[in-house]
Amino acid sequence: MARIKGPDIDKLDTRLKKIFEAQAGQYGQPLTGQFIAAHSPEIFNGMRGMFGALHKSGLLEPALRNLLNRHVALINHCPY
Repeated sequence: MARIKGPDIDKLDTRLKKIFEAQAGQYGQPLTGQFIAAHSPEIFNGMRGMFGALHKSGLLEPALRNLLNRHVALINHCPY
């Protein structure tokens, strides 16, 4: 469980609401790290930009990226 609560989703702008609704539809809930980062739109946009660029670059094969995500989730005691 996150120690820092995410922002009030009703107070987020439409773009962020759509992002978190899509995450909830795909994963069952918004992704915790991104949800917490949404307290600061600048940080949230930076995170999304960085991870989006990494994903699009193809530098990490999908299987390796998935393995890394699982490993980080395991370290953080977060269900994946």
